[in-house]
This record gives sequence, structure tokens and C-alpha cells, in this order.
Amino acid sequence: MKLLLLLFGLSWSITDSAVLIVYILLLIFLSVKIGLKNFRNKDSINLFILLLALWRVITCWIKGVVSINILSKNVKFLFDVSPIFVFRYAKVEHQFGYLFYSFILSLSLITALSILEFLGVVDLGFFQGGYLQAFHRNHIKSGFIWSLASLLSLVFTIKMNKKFIIFVPLLVTGLLFTQSRSYYLGFLGTAFIILILVGFKRSFKYSMFAISSIIFTFGLIYLIPEVRSRFLSIFTNIQAEWSIKCRLIFLEEGLKIVEKHPVFGIGFGQWPSYFSQINQIYKYPCPNYHVHNIFIHELVETGLIGLILLILILVIIVYKLLNAYFQLDIKNKFGEALILSGIAAIFNLIIGGLFEPDLVKSVVLIPTFTVLGFALAEADKLTRVATYRS
Repeated sequence: MKLLLLLFGLSWSITDSAVLIVYILLLIFLSVKIGLKNFRNKDSINLFILLLALWRVITCWIKGVVSINILSKNVKFLFDVSPIFVFRYAKVEHQFGYLFYSFILSLSLITALSILEFLGVVDLGFFQGGYLQAFHRNHIKSGFIWSLASLLSLVFTIKMNKKFIIFVPLLVTGLLFTQSRSYYLGFLGTAFIILILVGFKRSFKYSMFAISSIIFTFGLIYLIPEVRSRFLSIFTNIQAEWSIKCRLIFLEEGLKIVEKHPVFGIGFGQWPSYFSQINQIYKYPCPNYHVHNIFIHELVETGLIGLILLILILVIIVYKLLNAYFQLDIKNKFGEALILSGIAAIFNLIIGGLFEPDLVKSVVLIPTFTVLGFALAEADKLTRVATYRS
């Protein structure tokens, strides 16, 4: 299992590689051996994930658009979230360190090499179009990975060992290089949530220590002109940049659909064909595959019921983790680090998902639900202990 966790950690950093292929094969094996066996456990998270997948098929059947392609997308979603079942029930939560170290160290090495490339010392092809992509296919995927790594290193700095602080500015620098504005916001928003939680439970000196390091690191924005302009464009280029305008167009068109199809939506997987028809008239230079907001997209395709099921999954996960965090003994540093890692992963997914198609990207879902599996295993253990004592 230790070897598997090492490979899993590496595959997050070195995706689109042979490591990723091994990772997928191992995850399929573990999903069958552990995940499917325990999926039947009477748990609200399991239930609502299954209901969401089932409801997506129902909307297609009602709209008469069921196809192998649509069903395969739904199966892919279940596979992408399967780590939550594998690691939640595999009783390996105390081996999270192997996954964490392989992830942080490999991504830190990639970041260090990218800095050398940025300075013109080496040419590794990590930058594409000015964005740091490294082994990822686009800078949105790399932005997510660096955001998650920055958050995990921040959590472990606060809860486990202050020496991890050396990784925070390095990994945040990598995040800035990706120029992924959605995950700039994901990292910042999630980091402050984590720091507030730590401050409430322990001492605000830890929060101030971490906040200072984040502010210092993000000061790098003003040292790198391309990054500075990219970040500030979130607020200044709303009407001038098509990347932002497309999201406003998606929102407008999505709300029109909701008004006409509030309960069932237009059917799971039908947004691309719908928007392609719209584009024949307006010729928007926008991608057609997603609304770029996980909540609006689910509402558009599967209606209010689909949206409610998605929200229930996220809310229950957040509730379980927050409840466990405030119950944990402050001396249980590793347990708190695990729980806070899960909280960081879920909020990074939610905040990023307000602007990006998180629920269709394996590179987002698999790492997120891997961390959540470990965190929920710790939360479940706490619940079992409390039940036993009562």
C-alpha cells in the first residue's frame, strides 16, 4: 500500500505520463476490491453520489437522449470520485504521509525547474503560451494542482512541522506561474478559511504567522508583470476579455434554460449541443463543453433535483469534516492535519468550481476525492470512538 500511495502522489504532479497510467490501473483495481465492496455502506455521501449519477441517467431518458457516450461520462464521474470510497474504508489514513511527501516533493522539484526555465537557465518546455503547464495539458489543470499542493503544504506547516514553510512560497510561485486566475481565488479563499478555523480553535498567532507568509508570497505578483496583469484582469477586464465574457454568456444562456426546464433541465451531457446551436447564430468565441460553473451546469443539465443532490454531497462532506475538526483533541496534530487537508480540498474544489468545469476533470476530482477519502476516514474513526464511549 505504501508503494501505491507513493505512485498516487507522484501521479498528481506528473500527469499525462506512464505514472498516470499505473495510477489509473491501480485505482481501478482498488475501486473494485475496496470501493465497490464498501459502497453499500449506509452513508449519506455514498447515497447521494449514487442518486446524482442515477438522476443524470433519468434526465437523459426523459429527454430521449440516452447514449453510450452519455452513460460513459457518468461512469467516468463515478470513477473519478471513487477514491473517496477506496481511502475512506481502506484503513490507511495513517499512511497519508507517503502520499503527501511524494506529491509535495515531486511538485516542488518541478517548480524549482520551472523557475530555472523562467530565468532562461534551462529549456524544458514547461511553459506554454506563457503559462506553466509542466506535464499537464493546460494551465487550468496545472493551476489546480499547484493550488492544492500549496494548501496542503500550508496545512502541514501549521499543524505538523513549521519546516514545511519552505514549500509554501515555492509552490505558490508555481501557482502564480500557471496564471490560473480561478485557482488564485481558490487558494486565497481556502487559505483564509483554514486560517480562520485554526485561529478559532487554537491561537490566532498561528493564523497570523500563516497569513503573513501568504501575503509575502503573493507579493511576488508585483514582481512578475505577466502574473500581475493576469491577476488584476479578474477585476479590470470583465468587459474586455473573452475568457471572462464567455462565463457571463454561459450564465445568461444557462438561466434561460432553467426558466424553461427547471425540474429536469435539458438532460445530462446536453449543454455542448445546445450551446453549439446558439453559437451558429451569435458566433461566440467560447468553448461549448461546459458552463464553467459546476452548480449552474448541473442545474442546466439535470434541473433543480440534480443541483440539490450536488449541493447535499458537498454540504454533508463539509459538515462531517468541520464537526470532526472541532471535536478532535488539539494534541492530535496528525488527525487535525488530515481533517484540515480535507477541508482545504473541498473548498478549493468549490471555489474553483464557481469558474471552472471541475466535475468533468479527472485531474481535479481524483486528487480532491483522494484527500477527502483520507480525511473522512479520520472523521469516521472519531465518530466510532464517540459512539463507543457513549
